[in-house]
Amino acid sequence: MELRLYFQMLKRGWWIIFLTALVSLAAALGVSYFAVPQYKAVASFIITPGSVLITGGEVVQGLNTLDRQSVITTYAEVMNSNRIYTDAIESSQLQGKEMEEYTYEVEVLSNSSVLELSVSGPDPQVVTILANAIGNKSIQFTRQINPVYNVDFLDRAVLPDKPFSPRPFLNAGLAVAIGLIGGAAIAILNEQLRVPIEAFIERFQLDNVTGVYN
Repeated sequence: MELRLYFQMLKRGWWIIFLTALVSLAAALGVSYFAVPQYKAVASFIITPGSVLITGGEVVQGLNTLDRQSVITTYAEVMNSNRIYTDAIESSQLQGKEMEEYTYEVEVLSNSSVLELSVSGPDPQVVTILANAIGNKSIQFTRQINPVYNVDFLDRAVLPDKPFSPRPFLNAGLAVAIGLIGGAAIAILNEQLRVPIEAFIERFQLDNVTGVYN
């Protein structure tokens, strides 16, 4: 009985649901249209025992040490440092560009000795150059301070062919779904508020003694 009542409320308030979904769709498409496209370049790196580990036993010991998450995390922090980022910008001659629009992050792939660096920003060429430059500076720096382990490219960053954001179709679909849910809630609330108000007005329209309209 209660579900049927809610269904009737939604049926009477269909226009509210429709308008809410339409406004949400228009807003999502507007934001997607005016948003600056964002590109992402990804480079991956592998950490291996260095050339100073000559004998077979030392190599095995080095591989066992790599199993310690702290070693891999330390190299990730080096790659993610401001020093490496600044050196990469200077070596790539990107100082004149608006670099505050670019972001980067380093992730340690689970159960591996592989690091993944991603650089995001509005220019596909800049994000590609910057990702590879950060990788090169990280490799040079780590080899100078700790030759026991090597960091090297597994895959260099390549020029992204399309932006990862905005995604108009995905945003439109989510906006419509949110609009339908929000519209349904508004329609039900509108019905619940309307009925008490109508009952309150009716009290002044009917005579309390005779029960007829004044």
